[in-house]
Amino acid sequence: VITELELRDIEIPSGMAKIKKAGNSFYFEWTGASLDVRLEPTRNPFVAKLKIKKTGWHRLFVQLHKAKGGKAFKVYAAILATCLVVLFITGFIMAWQLKKLKFPNNYLW
Repeated sequence: VITELELRDIEIPSGMAKIKKAGNSFYFEWTGASLDVRLEPTRNPFVAKLKIKKTGWHRLFVQLHKAKGGKAFKVYAAILATCLVVLFITGFIMAWQLKKLKFPNNYLW
């Protein structure tokens, strides 16, 4: 499968490769964020059918949701998560300081 993808100048899928059962036979499936590859047997035992499917935008978001995106997206997600945590912490700090400035010490809420 890898050699055939390289011959066609297609990127290797980012997900995990699996062997699945379909009726009395088995097939090889390799899914990723932007590409699905499936290798199935035919009636001739010396020939296999290779299906290469480009996925749409919905499948891309599903794969990203399942953390099967590329390394660039994982780095982006880590940076975004860090920024959100920093924003959350600084928001709490600002809220605590604002409460002290807004109300006098003897005033009870």
